[in-house]
Amino acid sequence: MLLDTPTGTPDAFDPYVINVLQSIVSRSLPELTASLPSVAVPVRLDQDMRLPGFGPEGALSVQPSVAPLTVAASRVIAFQNRLWIILRLELGAFATVTQAAP
Repeated sequence: MLLDTPTGTPDAFDPYVINVLQSIVSRSLPELTASLPSVAVPVRLDQDMRLPGFGPEGALSVQPSVAPLTVAASRVIAFQNRLWIILRLELGAFATVTQAAP
């Protein structure tokens, strides 16, 4: 039987102890979370990835391209007086950008 061990508990704990701890955490976490102040951290996330083109002078010419970028926070960890935010990035297919006339 695969047991989901709560984060931070040693593997040496008995399954019964783990279940009791998980029950305590599950019941008290919403109340604890509601009493904590919220913190807003300003972050700029681009919605796409743009690559500049280069050329046509020289042996190689590449058109500018753009790909959609999906960014989501997958985990937030407080560790050693720092806040670590683990991001999940998904990059779509690149498409050539047509340059507008100046």
